[in-house]
Order: sequence, then C-alpha cells, then structure tokens
Amino acid sequence: MTRDRRQMGFTLTEMLIVVVIVAVALVWVLGIGKRAQGAMRQNEALTLQAELAQAVGRMFAGSRNYGTDEDLVPMLDNFGAIPGSARIVRGGSVSIEHPFRGIVAVVGGPGGRTSYLISFQSLDPDVCAALGTKLLDEVGSRTGLWRIQINQQTVAPATGRGAAAGMCNGGERSNRVDWEYH
Repeated sequence: MTRDRRQMGFTLTEMLIVVVIVAVALVWVLGIGKRAQGAMRQNEALTLQAELAQAVGRMFAGSRNYGTDEDLVPMLDNFGAIPGSARIVRGGSVSIEHPFRGIVAVVGGPGGRTSYLISFQSLDPDVCAALGTKLLDEVGSRTGLWRIQINQQTVAPATGRGAAAGMCNGGERSNRVDWEYH
C-alpha cells in the first residue's frame, strides 16, 4: 500500500526542485524584460532628442541666433513640436519630460554661444552613460551636433561606456546629459 501511494505523488525533494527551477526561470525572464524595457526607453529618449533637435533646426532655419540662454520650450510648444507623450502641463506652463521621467531643457545660445542645448536631467548612472555615448559618432558630422557633455564634462569621441559611467557620478537620478548643436 505504501508503494502505490508513493508512485502516484511527488516527493518533497521533487517539489522543491520544481519550485527552484520555476523561480530561476522567472528571475531570468524578468531580467530580460527589464533590460528590454530599458533599451526601449533609451530608444524613445534618443528619438525625442532627435525630434527636438530637428524642430529647433526648422524653427531657426537660416539663422544662427538661438537667443542667449533663452528657454526654447515655449517656442517648441507654440510650434507644435513637442511629442504628446513628452509634453507635460503643470500650473499652466509646458515642460518636456524624457522617458525616464526627468525634465528636458532646450536652451538657445547657452553662455552667449551661437548654438542650442538639449539637456536630459535626472538620469540614473546607467542611463546617463548609455545616452552620453550613444551619439558620439555623430559629433562634428552633418547633423550639427557639436558637443556632448555628461554632468558638464565634455565627452571625447573615443570615450567608452566605462569612462562615461565614471562621469555619471552624480548619484541616482541626479545625472545630466547635454547635446549642443551649432
């Protein structure tokens, strides 16, 4: 009688093995999902950055004067150039928010230069390093991208992800990446 019952059920050891296998599989699947979501947000952030750069370029076509330290967000809003998913209205004023839920500043003529700056603020260190190095190949190209800065340190074209991660030392949600266009 004992033999028949044992053949019909599972032992405690077999059940524990199944639970461990399911737990490991679940952790693995969640890790992949989280990485995929992070990559998707990075692509959304870079798309937003490119859309804003193109919009500023269209607004000031033929002019090299973007104002001096002027907030271009209201102009972008009037131009209808802020994507709906990034456009935030608080207290009657419009701001831009990147996919990692931080503020995006768009400033014309920073420091009196004839350029404009797109700045993603409140970034985690990993996101900061990824975004800060993603467009390095485009610096100095026909895109007009003149300089990339991480926490106000210029990123050299040969800077690797590890070196950029060292620049993203502002702590959780306190890093900033700036793209400056001429």
